[in-house]
Amino acid sequence: MWVGVAGMLATGCGGESDQPSTDVPEWSFRPVALVQPEQPPFGRVADLELGEDGSLFVLDAISRTIRVFGPDGVEVREFGRRGQGPGEFEQPAKLLWGPEGNLWVLDLRNGRLTSFSPDGDLRGTHRPVDLPILFPFAVGFSGPDTLRWVGITSPDPANPAAAWVETEIAVGAFSPVGQMSLPFVEWPLLFQHRDDETSLVLPVPYSGEPLFAFDPQGRLWYNYSGESSLSRWSTSGGIQLTFGPELAPTPVTAVDREEALAREDFAEVRDRLGAAGVSELAGLIPENKPYYAAFFFDDEGSLWVMHSEMLVADPEGRRVDVYDMDGTSRATATTALAAAPGPRVRNGLMAGVVRDDVGVESVAVFQVVR
Repeated sequence: MWVGVAGMLATGCGGESDQPSTDVPEWSFRPVALVQPEQPPFGRVADLELGEDGSLFVLDAISRTIRVFGPDGVEVREFGRRGQGPGEFEQPAKLLWGPEGNLWVLDLRNGRLTSFSPDGDLRGTHRPVDLPILFPFAVGFSGPDTLRWVGITSPDPANPAAAWVETEIAVGAFSPVGQMSLPFVEWPLLFQHRDDETSLVLPVPYSGEPLFAFDPQGRLWYNYSGESSLSRWSTSGGIQLTFGPELAPTPVTAVDREEALAREDFAEVRDRLGAAGVSELAGLIPENKPYYAAFFFDDEGSLWVMHSEMLVADPEGRRVDVYDMDGTSRATATTALAAAPGPRVRNGLMAGVVRDDVGVESVAVFQVVR
């Protein structure tokens, strides 16, 4: 069921920003609809895509299905289900459109890519051959039969390593045809404690993390969220473009620290290590918060960068900066959409996840007003 969102999403949809720009226009997002299916509701939205005609494809990680909503908001079909057979999923994580117009699904637990027509007809199942990526951060097409990946290549969280890998798609498989390490990647701070009874490795609150995306040409873009600059990376010459605004850091306050240390994520630290462990963890928390939460590309090739902090003037919204591929600033805006999974922008529409006060997920669709 689709319902109007003028009321629910009015906050965070305008062009306001805590740091307004006088050099670039402010875009806004006009609410179009909110997808709130009743039977069954979304379990957890792992990813989503917009179709060429404005239809919406939602990947549900709990039901292991892809639910399709037409441009008029009516749920028209669903395909996929839990399992290991053709067209079935165990841990579906990502959707992406292929150059041929098919919808590709990355299934981590089954270790494969599955492609479907927009109507849900199974087109093919492809398994990796000697792919060194243990966990993918990003994947994107660079040609009709070529996929590029970036991800973790080392299983040791204390000594992580990342690589860029190009794979060629053949019948039923995809295999590496090129690979390069990414030594410039910066990793999150980790809290590590090991003794005879306890082994804990946890990310430190407010630590930066590496963010990656492939543009429509298959080029890799990178940001360490603890820094305000973004980079485009070339397989032939390393980092070939770096840009970004000068942003004032946002300090981690005493209240932020207390709330972070009280989270359920760190219950084991509190229970097993007590005050000494909590103090050790607190000492690792950075002084400032990360700058960015996510970035992604629209169908025109523009780069959309979502800031991590909610706005003071608009506590339900995040600032978004839009750039051309040469780093030229195009616009700024504010959105109430969640940073994960990443929103999609296609044919003037923007779609992404919103969550209510108890965490129930819906998918909101907006018209981009320029």
